[in-house]
Amino acid sequence: MKFETKVVISVIFSLMVGLSILNLVSFTLLKREVESRILKEVELYALLHEKNYKLPPYIVVSRGVILSRELKPILSKNGKIYWVDVKYPEKRIKEVALTIFLWEVALLLLLGLVTANFVNRYLRQEKEMRDYLKVILLVFTHKLGNFLSLQRVNLEILKNTCRTNRALKRMEEGYTLMEKD
Repeated sequence: MKFETKVVISVIFSLMVGLSILNLVSFTLLKREVESRILKEVELYALLHEKNYKLPPYIVVSRGVILSRELKPILSKNGKIYWVDVKYPEKRIKEVALTIFLWEVALLLLLGLVTANFVNRYLRQEKEMRDYLKVILLVFTHKLGNFLSLQRVNLEILKNTCRTNRALKRMEEGYTLMEKD
């Protein structure tokens, strides 16, 4: 697996984990807020119901207990129990969850593309710099090699024109050591 693929996958995975934790906290708070608003809404409808106002279909009023999994008691006032259809708050939470989910998917895709583009650009620049340094190193070693070759030629000329002495031998040994490196 390529390096840039690993980076993009790790960024997307860490974002998914972070957004999942954030969603868990957000939906817990959202659920509490929806329940609080529904309670306030039912309290207002209870006041209007006393004045013979028609209640919305998701609110049911009774004088006793209703055994149903679809209804949840919210408020008891003046001997009446106000029940709310369980699907009503769930519907509101699902609408928000769908919106958040779609935005997060778009965000993950966008950040994945941006990260992939950034990593590719970074790797391309790194390769160009590496190639440039190789060229500089080749030029330097070529110039150094030319210098050493010139000195070797000068040493040979000195050997042919002068008598052999210890200084020339030391120079030759020094150049031999430089050429090895």
